[in-house]
Amino acid sequence: LWVRSEVGLRGFAPIPGVLDQSHFGRSEIADALLDLQRHKEIVIHEKIAANPANWQALRDRATSFIDNALSKNPERVGYNLSDLRAALRDKSTDVFEALMADLCSSDFVRKESAITRRSHRPVLPAKLQPLAEKIHENLSRKPFDPPPRRELERDPEEQRALKFLIESGKVIEISSDVLLLRENFERMKSAIADFISKKGPATVSELRQALESSRRMIVPFLERLDREGFTRRVGDV
Repeated sequence: LWVRSEVGLRGFAPIPGVLDQSHFGRSEIADALLDLQRHKEIVIHEKIAANPANWQALRDRATSFIDNALSKNPERVGYNLSDLRAALRDKSTDVFEALMADLCSSDFVRKESAITRRSHRPVLPAKLQPLAEKIHENLSRKPFDPPPRRELERDPEEQRALKFLIESGKVIEISSDVLLLRENFERMKSAIADFISKKGPATVSELRQALESSRRMIVPFLERLDREGFTRRVGDV
C-alpha cells in the first residue's frame, strides 16, 4: 500500500528514492514494486516507477511533440532532443531519460542529438526543392572556393533547404561559414594528396594556388584534414 500510494501521489517516483524513504527493508520494497508491476498497477522504466495512466499520458505528449515537428519539417532527420527536453521541462532528468529509453525500445530511435520515428525518411518539401537546387548550383560554380554560408541561407526557407543538404550528407560543413559539396570535398582532398605525393610537404599558400582556392577556404579545410589524421602540419608545411 505504501509503495502504491507513493507512486500514485506523484505519478512518477525514482526507484532509488522509494527504496530509501521507507522504514521497510529494501528487499521488501523491491518485491512490492515487482508485484505491482506484475499486476499492472505500476510501470517501471529504467529507474522510474510510474502510474500507468500518467506514463501513457507523458508518452502520448512526447509522441505528439515529435510527430508535429516532423509533420512541419519533413526534411529534418528528427526532433532535436534539447527542444523535446525544453517542452517537457516539468519532468525530472531521470523521468526524461526513462521516457527516451521506453520510446526507443519500440517505434522511435535516437539519431545523434535528435529523436525520430524508425519509419521516418527525410523528404524535402516540393516548395524547398528549387532552393536546394540553387544552393547546389552556387556551391558548384567555384568548386574549391564556394561562397560563404551567409550568402546561401539568407532567409528561413533557405536555411531549411541547406540544413537538409547537410543532414543528408550532400553538403559538408568545413567550419561555421565554409561549406563544400561532398563530391568537391573528396576531389579537393584527392588533389591535396596528389600534390604532396608528387612535390613533398607544401605550404598553405602553395596548396591554395594549386587548387585555385582562397585562404578563407583552404585554411579550415586543411585544419579539418589534420583533425582527421589525413595530413599533418609540421611547422609551416
